Amino acid sequence: MTAVRWTFALSCLGLAPGGLAGPPVSSAQVLALEIPHRAGMLAVDGRLDDWRDEAALRIEYTEPELKPPLGNHTIARVVWDERALWVAFEVRDSDLVAAPEGLESSQVFQFDSVEVYLDARADGGPRMRADDVQLLVALGGAKAMLEGDELIAQAPGVRVPKRFRSGAGFRAATREVEGGWLAELEIPWPLLGMERAAPGMELGLGLATNDWLFDHAPFAMREPDLASLAGIAASGSTDAGGPEPSLRGSGYWPWSWTEGRDYGYPDQWRRVVLMEAGAASSGPRGAVWFALAASMLGVAVLATVALARRRRAAMLERVGRPAGNDGFRQGAPALDEPVPAAGMIDDDPAAVFAQRAAAAVEARLARSITPAELAAALHVSLRTLQRRLAEAPACTPSELIDSVKMRHARKMLEEGELTVREIAERVGFGDPGHFSRRFRAHWGLPPSSLRNGD
Repeated sequence: MTAVRWTFALSCLGLAPGGLAGPPVSSAQVLALEIPHRAGMLAVDGRLDDWRDEAALRIEYTEPELKPPLGNHTIARVVWDERALWVAFEVRDSDLVAAPEGLESSQVFQFDSVEVYLDARADGGPRMRADDVQLLVALGGAKAMLEGDELIAQAPGVRVPKRFRSGAGFRAATREVEGGWLAELEIPWPLLGMERAAPGMELGLGLATNDWLFDHAPFAMREPDLASLAGIAASGSTDAGGPEPSLRGSGYWPWSWTEGRDYGYPDQWRRVVLMEAGAASSGPRGAVWFALAASMLGVAVLATVALARRRRAAMLERVGRPAGNDGFRQGAPALDEPVPAAGMIDDDPAAVFAQRAAAAVEARLARSITPAELAAALHVSLRTLQRRLAEAPACTPSELIDSVKMRHARKMLEEGELTVREIAERVGFGDPGHFSRRFRAHWGLPPSSLRNGD
């Protein structure tokens, strides 16, 4: 999903690019959801047996792009007592990638994991502040905690200003089960800067799941020191510096409850309120009306999302369609050479830019191009590239690159003149196995099925 500048600027650790369908409704515009009170402690063992009959705020979200069984479905439950907030996750996942021992905090998200975002004051805001925290738990038990940082927020170009807090400060447990995995968190109120909680207290809540399709070794992440950040802020630089590893083709599929693929923005977390002990969420009449309103809203939202996806798929089809006879150029120009002219798909400036971006990828088809390199080829900043592609075809730079390469690969496979290894090399993959996994993730079938004429 994207270029990575510093770990504090990542979105699920800031790693995701901009959301695919525009920002969700602000939490301030939505009625607060109610979190039931629980009498007595829960056992943090990853089993969830003591949650089965527990009244809880239940939340579900599904990764929308991958076809089953690759796409994840997450069910989360939330309750509270005077000591802590309790969160349980049930993740339906056909390909489990557990975290190894000895991970750095910045590497926890690199494996199947869940995240909880909390705004202790429920005051929203476009970026994380000191009262906002992020908790991560990976399958296997690795965990980490981040908090908003005012100094980091002063550095230009930082989208999600946060830093790791030493000592996670919360309990968590995970467990593999048939068809997926479970996670359980106990989050003490002092972790949020308060001794105890009380009925009627409001919070901002965000939830997310990081899904990886295949196992891999952890990769290093660079963490900033405050002195260097102060220097960055003083210099007025727009680049927080550091190498920019790309996750394109890595099999990384994050998704959140309210923020799509790009999370860490308090304005987009849901407002929740702590209920009194023994209180029901609403009366029978209120429940009926709420269910009716929710159903009508759900139908409208689903229709809107479906239309947006159809338009996005159609646009990607147009900008990612191979233009030449063989679908590739053997001698790709250097990144500072001009982008070749492309046939304009219409007069819409956003669509024209997307076509230029696709042409730049085609000109470099045989190399592994990152979003940052694509931005350089178009003579724009990475942020501008992300913003322009979010307009049309409503995708990220990595997704555009992937779409162009996978469509060229499919065309060559259907022509049947090259082996899978040769095609993988011609679309910039040195490892045929890596190519096959990306092709399957994109098209839902292995390249060999097309090569054999199936």
